[in-house]
Amino acid sequence: GNNWNEQAATRQLEATARWRARDGASEIRRKLLAGAKPAEHTALLRLLSTIGIAPSHRTTARGNILSILHVGSFDPERWFGVLNDRDFADAALHLFEHLAFQADLASDACGALVNQEVILDYEGLGWHHLNPRIFFRLSKQLKIPDAYYPEFIGSALCVNAPSHFIHLWGMVSPLLSQRLRSRVTTVPLPHTAHRGTPRAPPHPPHAAFLIWQV
Repeated sequence: GNNWNEQAATRQLEATARWRARDGASEIRRKLLAGAKPAEHTALLRLLSTIGIAPSHRTTARGNILSILHVGSFDPERWFGVLNDRDFADAALHLFEHLAFQADLASDACGALVNQEVILDYEGLGWHHLNPRIFFRLSKQLKIPDAYYPEFIGSALCVNAPSHFIHLWGMVSPLLSQRLRSRVTTVPLPHTAHRGTPRAPPHPPHAAFLIWQV
């Protein structure tokens, strides 16, 4: 992400180390190395009760880790009800670190970089999902991959995107770097078309998956 600029890479590494110590990512990693399980974390379990998600579901044909989020199942009312801002930030950090940990273990095992490939299923996306309160709370967490996990996401495939997905993308995309935006592709519903959103190739890879919902 630093275009082979050693000084820029060093600055990012130092900033990441400070952030990991300050925000608790290093402590989460220490616990994962000691055998802690994500299901033992209360705030993360509450987060998972608000959206269908299959973290580290399986391995892709490229050898990366596939995670799946059914964005259309997201329940904003419950999300605000069971998690305050601090709890959500804590749960999101635990989820990021767990997924990064899985990728790091796989990288060590195969001797090559393994990252997360994400499918985001937007079937069921409604106007209630576009509440500005949601994006105000999400804004900090959406910036974390770019800032501190630069190779965390290898690709993101948005499937079943309805016509109003363009409004969601308009709110999310300014929070992402151009590098990360370039890794996002969209497969719209057959009867919809988008302008201004990233598009998938004409024949995107098909994926069968199971949505896990706590």
